[in-house]
Amino acid sequence: MAVVWTIGHGAIPRQQLITCLQQYRIEVLVDVRSVPYSRYNPQYNRESLASALTRVGIEYQHMVALGGRPVEPEYYLSQHVPTGHPDYLKKVDYDRVAQSDRFRAGLHDLLSLATQRRVAIMCSEENPAQCHRHHLIAVELMKQGVTAWHLKRSGSTSFVAVDAREVDSKVPGRRSGEETTQLGFDDIPPNEDGSSQER
Repeated sequence: MAVVWTIGHGAIPRQQLITCLQQYRIEVLVDVRSVPYSRYNPQYNRESLASALTRVGIEYQHMVALGGRPVEPEYYLSQHVPTGHPDYLKKVDYDRVAQSDRFRAGLHDLLSLATQRRVAIMCSEENPAQCHRHHLIAVELMKQGVTAWHLKRSGSTSFVAVDAREVDSKVPGRRSGEETTQLGFDDIPPNEDGSSQER
């Protein structure tokens, strides 16, 4: 059965993230950010990141179909695309997104890749409990019998893998926008701009 790892770059130095991917023998990093750029950490901009990964033998792919910020209003609970920097976990109707043709096709592509190679998906939010890579992608993977592991910083330079089932079991109303606490990720800092919002 396929296994998929997940990681959030946050403000992690890029070389640390790459070292983590190497430690877990990741062959392909799939970027699941809706917009594969970071104004606060440009080292994670698509071209720069892809180049750095290529130098160490890791393939980079961007799968926009798996992004957490849909552009269509029907995928939001309010039926309106929010502006500014909203907390997308509280705005997006992930159950509806999960049923969309675009997402299903993207998930199929991810699963096909994961059955052949060691794959990690990456988003900007370091804490998976606050990211669509858990609430949407990992949840849907687990429904299909796929094992999902969230790679989490442990200390300043090392990483550990946390079973996504453990995170999922501790998240009340995982798609309802309720607060997530006591998940073992309390030591993860918020996004690089100080927010804890999905990008």
